[in-house]
Amino acid sequence: MAAGGRSLVAVRCAFAAALVLLLAGEASARCLYLGANSLVDNYVVLDLTDLSRVASFDAIGQPDAMVVRDHRLYVNIVGFIGDDGYHLPGRIAEVNLEERRLARQFPTGRANIDLAWANGKLYTANFSDQTVTVADPATGSTTTLHGFGRFPSALAASPDGARVYVADVEVFVIDTASDRVIETFDSSRAAEDVLVTDDLFLISGSGPGTSGGLRAFRRDVAGHPPAWETPLGFSRSFTATSTRLVSVSRRSIQIVSLTEPPHERVSHRLGSGTADLWTAFADGETVYVAGDEGVFRFEAGSAQHPALIYPKRVREVVVAPCPGTQSTFAGDADCDALLAAADAAATGAAVFDRVARLRCDADCNGDGRVTAADLPCATRALAVS
Repeated sequence: MAAGGRSLVAVRCAFAAALVLLLAGEASARCLYLGANSLVDNYVVLDLTDLSRVASFDAIGQPDAMVVRDHRLYVNIVGFIGDDGYHLPGRIAEVNLEERRLARQFPTGRANIDLAWANGKLYTANFSDQTVTVADPATGSTTTLHGFGRFPSALAASPDGARVYVADVEVFVIDTASDRVIETFDSSRAAEDVLVTDDLFLISGSGPGTSGGLRAFRRDVAGHPPAWETPLGFSRSFTATSTRLVSVSRRSIQIVSLTEPPHERVSHRLGSGTADLWTAFADGETVYVAGDEGVFRFEAGSAQHPALIYPKRVREVVVAPCPGTQSTFAGDADCDALLAAADAAATGAAVFDRVARLRCDADCNGDGRVTAADLPCATRALAVS
């Protein structure tokens, strides 16, 4: 091979390495986002590697639900109860994680419950208004969708973001491309919480002749027939790993296998067993449970008892990339960052010509973002003569 060819390969390898650093960088850094009903340490961010404090935010409001996306923390905050005994309209607060500040707020309806991210938008169910609020961070606009039963009390998005499921006793399925209800079906449950997997729609709540339970419906079959159900008692919240579901009641948790019946169940009382538990979040097979005595962590498939890792009252818990380390870029920032990486790696017209043609095509997998998931195809593209 000619010397020029060898040097070009070396330059391309150097740029590919820089691209790896740029895109992967600190993307693996994961943090625990905690929301509490308090004036001090209202929201705390902990590094999962050593549980050290990364950031904190105060005076935002009590969280009902939280979502972290694109360098932003979104918090669903229920409105106060007015003099007439009814909730006032609520809001979705947006916190800029890079600048550590409250950036803006989106108005919602009354008694806004749950928060889901789907197709680049935020969805919350307004219990007292029988509506759903859709907030679009890209445009700053909000839209109100009407006609969701008597008391829509739970909401969740499908893993691909194409559908949002809103539950009263009847379940309403929203197509997130058009934000229209495309189908409904009866769950025979007064919903406490809902969850959507690739194959199933899961709802916890009470039904005729039952004190509470979990019912699963098939998403991939027309009419969504029931797949199975199992008694759980009252469930405030639940989350799922790949094989297990974790249900949070007021004083304990139950771990239920997601295989076909009979469902194996394991129960744990957390802490003193006298303080309230509120919510759970699964990060792979690791589960975090938030309550009045703090945050507990355990492996869903392990026989070990959940361990207390944060000893302060917490209402909501989410695991997401740490502030300032997410590998999502946008528009010209992608191109500028890629050029800067190439400039740091090597010099030469061939490299910059290559980068110029790659500039806005770095989203190799076509998901609309430049992330570490693009590394394999981006590296292959750079290796082609």
